[in-house]
Amino acid sequence: MGTEPAAPARPDEAPSQRRRERRWVPALAVLGVIALITGGGRGVSDALGEAAGAIDVSDAVQVQPAAGWTVDGPHEGDGYRTVLLTHGTAAMQVTAAPGGRPPFEILDAYIGQVLASGLGRLQVGQPEVATIGGIPAAKVGYYGITSAGVAVEGVVVTATTPSGTEVVFDVVAPQGDLASVAEDVVGMIRSAVLR
Repeated sequence: MGTEPAAPARPDEAPSQRRRERRWVPALAVLGVIALITGGGRGVSDALGEAAGAIDVSDAVQVQPAAGWTVDGPHEGDGYRTVLLTHGTAAMQVTAAPGGRPPFEILDAYIGQVLASGLGRLQVGQPEVATIGGIPAAKVGYYGITSAGVAVEGVVVTATTPSGTEVVFDVVAPQGDLASVAEDVVGMIRSAVLR
């Protein structure tokens, strides 16, 4: 998640041409994460205890939680698997689904289908090129307001594994809290195993 050149714009794609796909995490998953970090994160963290060891999100995606982060999952949904990692008021949801689309296409779909339906006053930064273990990825920062009126900020990183699994890392925290876990988040995403 270092400083890298911005991705070129996609003038060849009209917004009306984007496919509406329902296989990505439903908006309720984002609302659940937001509810967790704004209301019940500490209770869940206390109940789950500290994470120890790598977590298989799917056969193609493995994440190593940083010290102090707790793990909930993996959970299965409609064609996807997800793991939620929490630390204080911050949460990182890692989602894996079959597909094989390019990272920027995954990112566009996630913003349009999940973030836009889960947050009010959504503001999305300029998407950037990234890599995870040498695998091309896309990333973008965002800001929004939850239905409870809490201002949150986050970062989404997307990639496609060599086996064709689409992966989304969505890190979110109340505004001002994201910086306190930035080092952990960068480490967990950089060390993720994508097969």
